Amino acid sequence: MGANAEPLTEARQATPEWLTQTLRKAGRLAEGHVTAVHERAVVRTGLSVLTRLELSYSAGVPRSAPERVILKTPRPDGATQAAKLTEQEVEFYRVIAPHTPSPPIVRCHDAAFSPARGHGHLLLDDLAETHSHPIWPLPPSVPSCEQAIDSLAMLHARWWDHPELGKGIGTVLDESGVVEMMGGIALQFSRFADFLEDRLAGERRRVYEAVLSSSLRPWKRIAQRRGLTVVHGDAHLSNFLYPHAPGDASVFLIDWQLWHIDVGARDLAFMIALHWYPERRAALELPLLRRYHNRLVAHGVTGYSWDNCWSDYRLGAIRNLTVPVVQWAGGLPPGQWWHRLECALLAYRDLDCAELLDGGGS
Repeated sequence: MGANAEPLTEARQATPEWLTQTLRKAGRLAEGHVTAVHERAVVRTGLSVLTRLELSYSAGVPRSAPERVILKTPRPDGATQAAKLTEQEVEFYRVIAPHTPSPPIVRCHDAAFSPARGHGHLLLDDLAETHSHPIWPLPPSVPSCEQAIDSLAMLHARWWDHPELGKGIGTVLDESGVVEMMGGIALQFSRFADFLEDRLAGERRRVYEAVLSSSLRPWKRIAQRRGLTVVHGDAHLSNFLYPHAPGDASVFLIDWQLWHIDVGARDLAFMIALHWYPERRAALELPLLRRYHNRLVAHGVTGYSWDNCWSDYRLGAIRNLTVPVVQWAGGLPPGQWWHRLECALLAYRDLDCAELLDGGGS
């Protein structure tokens, strides 16, 4: 999928001729051709430019040909980080997506990346007419949470302990890799704490110091190389697309720049414990985790008990503490990480995570 093609750098390069050739190569256009391209909208995010295109076709084109697509390219003013994230997302759509059901994966027609130029593109179905994001920052409804859980369980079960994990698919950290990574985060935390001064003092600071000076069990769990899968890595509910039509269960998960190999419950800890306040978490956390585990089993996952799942979730809640630190060090404004810092500390307390630091708990 786009393996040998140079990536586009701007939407005007998506000509009718290019689109015809690309869709034909992807198996979406057995007959006919694209006659015109209309730019419907342009959305700029922190790292990407999303250009919504409407396509017109000659007569006789199959109904499966997409009418609306999104061309996703990095922002032209993006940094090295944007190039790395684009490369990761292109890899996802080349390697993982073709072997994963849609939904929850949006259909991709082309994915290309040039290491020399540090640039890439994706050509995806545009679902704006039928799907939308939850309204931020309102908490999603219970049915919406359940649909998100079902989508994650389907994805995780598909790649659960797959023999290619860490070989042809992604990288699995060993213990030395974990120690090296966390050493870097410890240095970032020192600067982060100095920046926050008395806003991260007393017990709050002692929690971080205990976690970073521990055996790093929550992260070394990955090095055990069991119960691992492909995870999204940024599975907050704004990265889900929900259908407008009542009764439609087709939920899609987007923005795969941070996918990696990890424990499946890590996505759930990110979604729930890093973003929800205690009252809502207390009401929904256990039912949603139970639902997730039941769905894994229904999809064929074996040898992974409920106790394993709950323990992995709590370990994931500990790992949430480093997310605001890394985001601050990456230059994100407080509006994107302060809320997560508060939620992570509250969840650490509520879930009695301290007992898990050096091997305690289930």
